[in-house]
Amino acid sequence: SVISTRPAILRDHRDDVRIAWRRTAGLPMDLIQNSGRLRGVADQVVTDTTGVELVLNPQPDLAELGYSDEETLAFSRLIKQRWKRYAWSPRECDFRGKFTVPQMIDIALRWDMPYGEALGVMSYMSPAMRSRYRIKAGTKLCMVTPTKLVQDTNEFEGLFQGVVHDPNGRPIAYRIQEKESGIVVKRDHQAFDGEGRQTVVHVFDPMDASDVRGISRLAAAFRQHIQHETLVD
Repeated sequence: SVISTRPAILRDHRDDVRIAWRRTAGLPMDLIQNSGRLRGVADQVVTDTTGVELVLNPQPDLAELGYSDEETLAFSRLIKQRWKRYAWSPRECDFRGKFTVPQMIDIALRWDMPYGEALGVMSYMSPAMRSRYRIKAGTKLCMVTPTKLVQDTNEFEGLFQGVVHDPNGRPIAYRIQEKESGIVVKRDHQAFDGEGRQTVVHVFDPMDASDVRGISRLAAAFRQHIQHETLVD
C-alpha cells in the first residue's frame, strides 16, 4: 500500500531539525531568490507585519516614585522621541553602522521564512570607540546570519546544534563561525553577561518543548511548489 512505502521514524523533533536544517534552509532560500511569486509573498509578509515600522509603546509604572499621570505621560513621550532618534540612526543602533532598527526587523522576518529563526549579538562600544565614530550610544546590535550558528553537537559539553546548555537545559552560549584575518574560526558568545543582561538574541518558533533551533516555515510547501514550477516550465 501507499502507507507502507512511506518511512516514518519516531525521534525527538530537535533531532529531525538538526538532521534536515541545512538542506531545509538551502531549498527555500533558492526558491525565494528564483521565484518572483515567492519573493512577492515574502515582501507582503514583511509589509503586513511591520508596515512602516513597529512603534515603541512604553508604559512605565512610576507611581511609587511620586510621578503624576501627566509626568508619566511626558516621560513616555521623551522615551519615544529618544528611541526614534536612536532606532533611525544606523550609526547609533547597528554595530556595522548600516541598518536602522526597522530594517533589522525586516531582515529578521526575511530570515524567519527560509531559516525558521533569527540571530543577533548585542555588544557595547567603549567610549574610545564611540569617539572614533563620533556617536553617542554604546549599545549596538549585530545581526548574524543563522547559517553562521554552527551545526556542531557534543552532548558531553551540552552543545546541541551550536547552542551550549547548562545541566538544566538553559542556553548559556552560542557557537558562531566568524572570519578572523581571512580564517574561519568558531567562537562562543555568552548568552548573558556578568550582570544577567541578554547578549545574544535568538528568536525561533518551537514545535516541541525540546527544540533548540527553528526550521523553515516553507518546509511543508517545498514539494508542491517545485512540482508547480516544473509543470509551469
